[in-house]
Amino acid sequence: MRRLTSLQTLILNDNPLVHAQLRQVPAMTSLQMLHMRNTQRTLANFPSGLESLVNLQGQSLNILLCLFMGHSTFH
Repeated sequence: MRRLTSLQTLILNDNPLVHAQLRQVPAMTSLQMLHMRNTQRTLANFPSGLESLVNLQGQSLNILLCLFMGHSTFH
């Protein structure tokens, strides 16, 4: 996944990603949409570094902002 720097949309919906390592996602600098519904992620196990994804738009950005503003879960 690290080489996918031009990827614009990543859909991970409905995958149990509780313990999955997503360290490569922040390297996807062109990412505009990140879909992570129903992945069992919370603020406690959310991948770090996503705040560097400055091209996120719409719902992806809203979810990310909610997480960083202190909401503990999202669906």
